[in-house]
Amino acid sequence: MSELHSNNLKALWETGVPLNEAWIEFAVFFDHFALRALRTYPENDASVLGTDHPRYIELKKGWLPPSWEGRRKKLAITMEGERHHLLGEIYSGNLWAIGFITLPSGTDEPVRVPRRLFFAKNGEDRAIRPDIDWDAEELKDGDRCYFDVRIIRHPVWANVAIQASQPEVRGAAPLAVPETSDPQAHPESVSPPRETSSRKEGRPNMRDRIRAKVEELWNSDPHFRQIPHRIDQAREIRARLAGEGSRHRDDMPGYRSTSIQRIIGRIANQRGRSE
Repeated sequence: MSELHSNNLKALWETGVPLNEAWIEFAVFFDHFALRALRTYPENDASVLGTDHPRYIELKKGWLPPSWEGRRKKLAITMEGERHHLLGEIYSGNLWAIGFITLPSGTDEPVRVPRRLFFAKNGEDRAIRPDIDWDAEELKDGDRCYFDVRIIRHPVWANVAIQASQPEVRGAAPLAVPETSDPQAHPESVSPPRETSSRKEGRPNMRDRIRAKVEELWNSDPHFRQIPHRIDQAREIRARLAGEGSRHRDDMPGYRSTSIQRIIGRIANQRGRSE
């Protein structure tokens, strides 16, 4: 079996979403705005969510409970279902879990968490295995503990993120994807390579992803434009792209606040001249 180099695993881990937030990031019909809505007292909807926000209007059409108790129950049910879905995606190989183990020498080493540990029953009890501490973002397999676990998409999709966050690995050979004889593996779940353009890898780099998200929010979300401080706007962009846990990680590789602020400034200036 070929293995990803430790440096590449660390680079992948840097781009990942913390385990405790991955159920939101990789949800099918859920997002951070919906989570904020369920955590908001109904009386504060106007000030916290904005009753004219397109997503709020969408959620109010039968999905968002009108009472605080209803929202608490909805959040508990949604969290259970989406966590169950997340475990299934990891177990199938569509997503990878990368964490750290402590070696006998006392040093910490990044490793891919075995997908077998994410098997989740489909019975009525919806029992979730393995022994996961969601808040601590760790799980145990016997005496071994995987900690600081983050979730990424299959490396076929994550390769560009590695290059963006780790300049020293740019130009390196493509990542080796571990081979497996496991009959439960799902090679059909891996997307076929897209046709490449003149851009390396044929996919947008991290700066392009950030710019696209800034333009999206600038054009469609008036509340984003009204955030008074540029650094808070940058933090909002980072949270949307890398998960809520990254919001205040201002020096996060590939998502540094100073770089995001420059992109926001350019777009704001362009929009100001065109309006």
